Amino acid sequence: MNELAREWPKVSVVVPCKNMGAYVGDAIRSALSQTRPPFEIIVVDDGSSDDTREVVRAFGPPVKLLPGPGRGSAISRNIAILAASGEYIAFLDADDLWYPQHLELQIDRMRAEGRAFSFSDFHRTADPARPGQGMHASYSYLSEGKVFTNLLRENFVPTSSAIVRKDLLAETGLFKPQLRGGQDFDLWLRIARRGEFTWLRPCLVFLRHHEGNISSSSNYPYMNVRLWEEIRREHGDCDAADRRYIRRRLASEEYSTGRHAIREQKFSLARGYFRRAVVHGHNWFSSVPWLLICCAPAPLVSLLLRAKRAVSSSTTEDARTANAGLPPSP
Repeated sequence: MNELAREWPKVSVVVPCKNMGAYVGDAIRSALSQTRPPFEIIVVDDGSSDDTREVVRAFGPPVKLLPGPGRGSAISRNIAILAASGEYIAFLDADDLWYPQHLELQIDRMRAEGRAFSFSDFHRTADPARPGQGMHASYSYLSEGKVFTNLLRENFVPTSSAIVRKDLLAETGLFKPQLRGGQDFDLWLRIARRGEFTWLRPCLVFLRHHEGNISSSSNYPYMNVRLWEEIRREHGDCDAADRRYIRRRLASEEYSTGRHAIREQKFSLARGYFRRAVVHGHNWFSSVPWLLICCAPAPLVSLLLRAKRAVSSSTTEDARTANAGLPPSP
């Protein structure tokens, strides 16, 4: 073994998984095909009902399969981290892929700069054969070094690109099981309060977009409010400008979630979100009318919403016909 190989640190790959038999094999192969292969790959199966476990077991060492309690990806990742023996923890979701130099380039940069966390640009489409353009071109707050303020305003760290030195997690804590969405963002913010980030410009990971992504869930808005409530609680001692931003963002998420609850005809739930949005400073001219509407009897609210949709649909149709040079419908 040459000197360079002897100096290469142990890297543990953490893969939470549930019903990902169609994708997890490709994810593991992308980790095993690294120019600097990891020391171990720890897959935590969170109660799959498909062939996930069979696909994982077929790889043998250094891929380890651990059982999860069926309570979400945060606990699954925590189980893998606690079982990991590597100096570095690299996160890989079961439906994503790494490009061959992901580990080598990021860890080399982290070590050269003396930083404990790194991330890279990424592709995100439905088809790995057509990755498209790097996604970071569409972000406004990208930064490295001390990133807390910018990261708070825009999460530019995809989970499958993140690598962290394991000893830092002893200071920040692990993923919070009470968060059903945004657990990664919550952890990145805690890490950003304590250390500097390294950002690699090349696209080193591929995120697979499909209907199973959590952001496609109808519960995602409710999860997002819970996330920002936790961020407000966790970072109540940050700078005044950042505290104001957190309060405004929470109010905005509560307002948006109230609108979402109305569309789902959960009027009592919507009232609660609109009330909290007003308390946290959201624009009264937009929040209060919706709050009053939600206080009306449910059948009347449903009637008002149907009328609003009918007016919106008619307006859209008239605009289309006008653009086509046709007379409006009677």
